[in-house]
Amino acid sequence: MQTYVGTKVKMATTEHAGVYSDHLDISPEGPPFDSAFNAYLRRNFDASIDPAGEIGPDECWKHPRNYKDTSISFRDLPLDRALEMAKEIASRENVVLYLQRKFPEVGGSFVEREIIWHPDNWTPVEG
Repeated sequence: MQTYVGTKVKMATTEHAGVYSDHLDISPEGPPFDSAFNAYLRRNFDASIDPAGEIGPDECWKHPRNYKDTSISFRDLPLDRALEMAKEIASRENVVLYLQRKFPEVGGSFVEREIIWHPDNWTPVEG
């Protein structure tokens, strides 16, 4: 069985083609709170629409090329506790667990993630 743990991938978004699948995403709160992490459970990505050009952050959630179901699993946890909780949630929900370790610098990638855990027989699908 192939494992993708430790692999870095670019996630699909409204603006970018990339890997899409139901997942739990751990990401930092953002400057100056890079030591506080949140987790978002995302399901049902619509990859049938080509990535759009620049879309304002206030409009992304309305775009049809997006995850249809998103919920917050937790907020403001230190990384070690966030990883511990997220592995339990990802396993229970049978979804991939992604991690963004640091909030991107200006011009950096908001879409690159490291795979921390994935269900057996999972393979990345791009679109």
